Amino acid sequence: MGFRPPFLARDKKLSPENSLSHPIGIAHTKMDVVFGHSMIDKTQLWVYVYYKHLFREVSMPSHIISGLIGIVSALVTIILTPRLQHYFWGYQRMSELRLSAFKDLNRLAAQFIYNYNQDPKFRPTKEFFNELTMTSADIKILFSETAFNLYREFEYMIGPGLGPNGKGTLQGLIERRDTALKALYGEAVAAKLF
Repeated sequence: MGFRPPFLARDKKLSPENSLSHPIGIAHTKMDVVFGHSMIDKTQLWVYVYYKHLFREVSMPSHIISGLIGIVSALVTIILTPRLQHYFWGYQRMSELRLSAFKDLNRLAAQFIYNYNQDPKFRPTKEFFNELTMTSADIKILFSETAFNLYREFEYMIGPGLGPNGKGTLQGLIERRDTALKALYGEAVAAKLF
């Protein structure tokens, strides 16, 4: 016969004479419905019954909703996880390469300073300059222009006489090395994630 709300009197039978029908099958009686001491007119009752029936029919069981949430979560995870992993891997790898260049420069500088301190006429070997050239290329690619320029000030002093004109001091070389290493290390460990 159609939907019958539980608050309607059960002794009244739904029939064309005492009910209002809706094309989708919702019906209620023409009798007055009393809630406590207030009367509800038939229009309010019809709207209440219509929407209550409509939302009961449309609502999905909780296990279907849970399944849909699980599927959407899995798809988001499948799509986002590899991209985030690649981003953080690239960040980690860049930090490792920068620290490696920092260590190479520190090792070469310490080697040169030690040998020059032992013998002021010390001349670096061909292998030393090969390693220094590779380290220079790494620093130029991996670090900012400011850090690279600070490194270049140190690099100009490497050689006989500590500088292109041969008038540098060992203390000046050490100060330039420290300035360059501080700038490189600061960029290596303080790289921004985003």
